[in-house]
Amino acid sequence: MLLVSVSSETYQGAVTEQDIRDNLGALARLKDDLPPIDLADRRRLRGAGRRLAGLQPRVSRGVAPLADEIRQAGLTPGLWLAPFIVHPRSRLAAEHPNWLLRGRFNHPVNAGLLWDTFATALDLTHPEALDYTRQVIQAAVNDWGFSYLKLDFLYAAALPGKYSDPTRTRAQVLRLGWLPCARPPVRGIFTGLRLPLGSAIGLVDAMRISADTARRWRPSFLGVEAFIAAEPNLPSARNACHNSLTRSPLHRRWWLNDPDCLLVRPDTHLTLAEVQTAATVIALTGGSVFASDHLPDLPDERLRILRALLPPIGGRPRQLDWLDSPTPRRMRLDLDGAAGPWHLLALFNWEDHSQDLTFLPGDFGPRPAGGLLGARVLARRNTPAYRNRLDLPSLPAP
Repeated sequence: MLLVSVSSETYQGAVTEQDIRDNLGALARLKDDLPPIDLADRRRLRGAGRRLAGLQPRVSRGVAPLADEIRQAGLTPGLWLAPFIVHPRSRLAAEHPNWLLRGRFNHPVNAGLLWDTFATALDLTHPEALDYTRQVIQAAVNDWGFSYLKLDFLYAAALPGKYSDPTRTRAQVLRLGWLPCARPPVRGIFTGLRLPLGSAIGLVDAMRISADTARRWRPSFLGVEAFIAAEPNLPSARNACHNSLTRSPLHRRWWLNDPDCLLVRPDTHLTLAEVQTAATVIALTGGSVFASDHLPDLPDERLRILRALLPPIGGRPRQLDWLDSPTPRRMRLDLDGAAGPWHLLALFNWEDHSQDLTFLPGDFGPRPAGGLLGARVLARRNTPAYRNRLDLPSLPAP
């Protein structure tokens, strides 16, 4: 599944109606060269938790006409929502304070630092709050026409607090919050984000299994990497790659894996080697390909990286050195085609410096008949062909 995101990763929260139409026009021009594509409008609305009438501040005619335009172009419209969290200065918080989950001292619970403020959460055991989430999700799918939804910050449904119904466990409350998605008349495809993995089994069609990606390889705050660069959970391309590799076995066993967005444009802090590494991880782990760039501005050499991932490969890769490296360095993807079985093998350099590596097919399990027939080294334009080994001098660090 390929999706194109008009998102905060590209627009830093300022998504406009014209941005969506620009990408839609670019996709229409690219359709002859690309397989079927979905366009997901992932709108980072600063007023999370607004009443339904306030959910469309930057779209003059509402979002339903945009969804219709996307469908008419032969694509599937998608929408990003955060149904369980509430902005403390939203209309919902002001008009329905009894819907908010309260903590020990009766203050609204802290749902995390989001949009430069500490958000709070709905008490989903309150019947009216639960009905509100049903209205939001039903309106997005049935009224506005977005059949693909990315639902984010879902952990907020199970935060510790004083629930209106104290007999329910937090796991039961989380399941309760998904009833609007599971019951008719809602008919959509749902991807879960920031949801405990085990709790999501059976609830979602797809699941974000990685940390947030970012415009930098390592975590940073306001552009500064000091003190947090080694943190494994903060947004960064490195952490997204690590999670995508280590959780790849979940794909098509629990759900479809969502490895978060791929950023290929040149105006980020990612080097070309880092972009190619992220693209390789996304391609070989078999999940969704979620492009998040302003397509009309992509130069041909960067668009070529995206084209190389299409159509998505599928399958389940095998990580061959989980016990030897914190982040797997060797992957094997077994495939079958018209010419018979074949294999995709990947060797990664996760160090902070270039390395001299040797690619040996025997390191990837039983060697296919005929040895290594061909290899593609992303850091170089040439495609060397050897039978038994491939020397990789000064393989760049990602």
